[in-house]
Amino acid sequence: MQGARVNLKGWQQAAVAFGSAFGALLDPRRADLIAAPGETTGKPAFERVLQRMRDVLLERPRVIYTQVSHA
Repeated sequence: MQGARVNLKGWQQAAVAFGSAFGALLDPRRADLIAAPGETTGKPAFERVLQRMRDVLLERPRVIYTQVSHA
């Protein structure tokens, strides 16, 4: 069984984002309306974050712990 994801065309995503943003302004208690614009427009930002996370993991950074004494 697949999730509840529905693939939308670009104009449909824009309509959902705009309509949800407008609805959230009218009723800010509606968490679904507040989340919808981010879900429909956040893919490019998410992909950039994901790529940066991959880059960091490929660099294999070392974490070094040193205890600092506060005298």
